[in-house]
Amino acid sequence: MLSLWRILGGLWGLHFVAPLVHLRLSRGWPPKRWAGLATTSCMWTRRIGISWLIQTWGRSLCAVLTPPPTSGLAQLRLAYLAVDLAKELIGRWGKKKVAVLVDDVFQAIGLDKAGIYVKSLLNLIEYPPKSYEKIVAIAVTSEGLSRAEIGRNRWADVMPMWNMPREGFQQLYEKLPDPKPSFEEAWRLAGGNPGMLSRLYSTGWNSGAVVTRLIREKRLTPDFVARWRSWLEKTVEDPETLWSPDAPEELIKQLVERNLILYNIYERQQIFWIDQPPPERDSDLGIGKNVAWQTPIHREAVRRALGVPS
Repeated sequence: MLSLWRILGGLWGLHFVAPLVHLRLSRGWPPKRWAGLATTSCMWTRRIGISWLIQTWGRSLCAVLTPPPTSGLAQLRLAYLAVDLAKELIGRWGKKKVAVLVDDVFQAIGLDKAGIYVKSLLNLIEYPPKSYEKIVAIAVTSEGLSRAEIGRNRWADVMPMWNMPREGFQQLYEKLPDPKPSFEEAWRLAGGNPGMLSRLYSTGWNSGAVVTRLIREKRLTPDFVARWRSWLEKTVEDPETLWSPDAPEELIKQLVERNLILYNIYERQQIFWIDQPPPERDSDLGIGKNVAWQTPIHREAVRRALGVPS
């Protein structure tokens, strides 16, 4: 996300990029984290030097963050601050180039409100308070269920972003200090996913611990495994199994909701993807033409829950 900010600023010469509302509300941030967000916002306002931002943005943020928000209304207010601020920048301050970036907002405000939130971003572009030269609104999500909700209308272009390509992932891997496993081993485990690489590094490259944690996080309980055992056993061998007409829709929905698989993958043409698309098939990484495991370790978590040897 930060690199995207720099790219936008460099290409457009933006006077200002609306502050990123990086929401992790559904995980329950402790008060110190909220204090850090408020401090960051104050740094933004001092850097920009606009008294209105200090008065309005700071006041609105404090109203939402004190006490830390737990209700849906408070989460919505925080999510819409970026939109409201962009309106003020265009309408009151006459900024001609504005970018609004929002990360992981849908889990915080609820998937049922994802479409309406995207529409508010579109309205900013189609019905601005004043004319502008360039504006972009980007909402990033890390789960798959919002794709269907947003795709019901023509309010946004939905574009997936896959894990890092091998060359870029190797550059990231080389930045990590020794001792560490070989690059081939890191690639086999993470499949190019930088977040999974970070998990492996933070656990001292203990892939077993990462898998155990995933089993808990993804709720791979004995009941879930027993109910879908035959289909899960086939899917860990080939994710394309779920593309068959008789694959249970409820299981597919559960796996997408738990962020274990990517389903109904776009064609591997660059125009449909942000950055490089995944390969057409890669059995080692658990990638099929239409269905893929998020990472090899996600597949391994299901395999371990099944009690099937690797």
